[in-house]
Amino acid sequence: MSDGAFAAPDPDFRTRVTQFAQTMPIFSHLGLRIVRLDPGTCHLELPRRVEFTQLQGYFMAGVVGMVGDIAGNMAGGTLLAADWTLASLDYTVKLLAPARGEALVAEGRTVRPGRTVTVNAADIFAVDGGKRTLCASVLMTAMNLPLGARA
Repeated sequence: MSDGAFAAPDPDFRTRVTQFAQTMPIFSHLGLRIVRLDPGTCHLELPRRVEFTQLQGYFMAGVVGMVGDIAGNMAGGTLLAADWTLASLDYTVKLLAPARGEALVAEGRTVRPGRTVTVNAADIFAVDGGKRTLCASVLMTAMNLPLGARA
């Protein structure tokens, strides 16, 4: 649970997490946009591009999972000290509906922060003509690391 359930140890977490995301080549390559960033919460938007779709025009399953992984782990990153980051250990994607529309919105949240491992989750919605459809849920674990350490 997030939505006010967690306090960020770093008062400047928004700047830190945003700058960290913007330094990840995949973040800018995909064209991700941060919609919301609060302690234990990160919502991202991914505009549709033909490169992200499969033959029927839906977002590819791998793209859906990747956006969920990024949103969930960014949510976890908001709860770390300023000199820490995290790296995915694993994630599971459950596809629930075709990811059809002009964008994906991934609503990441921290389930349980920890000293060495943080558990995060994300719900991914396909936005089509203003209508949101839950198309996937992701559950992930991440290893907490001092900044600059190798996973």
